Amino acid sequence: MGKSKEPPRRNTGNKPPNESAGRPGGEPPRMVPDWNPDTGVLTWQGQYKHYREDALAPRAILGAFQQAGWCESIENPLPEDPQIPRVQLLETTVSNLNRSLKGWGIRFHAEGKGSRVRWEAFV
Repeated sequence: MGKSKEPPRRNTGNKPPNESAGRPGGEPPRMVPDWNPDTGVLTWQGQYKHYREDALAPRAILGAFQQAGWCESIENPLPEDPQIPRVQLLETTVSNLNRSLKGWGIRFHAEGKGSRVRWEAFV
């Protein structure tokens, strides 16, 4: 048996196995980020970004995507805040995430008037 040229992906136990492994037509597995809530580290294609414990909003979004297996979009996971409208908090958080991940090849988007958040990989 030949060795794989790709290094094995670490499964943190927080997400299901890569759902694309059994894709029809021999499509390659879909690459997704990895969020470790214990360490606060987001990993994507050899890059690492640490989010402090008090970065509650980005951690909530990254954690929700990790739990959902990095599907295309999720419901807005941010809690209600009497001081800041939820849609504004989502838009600000998405903007800050994108700024902190500039050059990474991934981007987040607020959708549906703040009801959903989506991520995408780009070249």
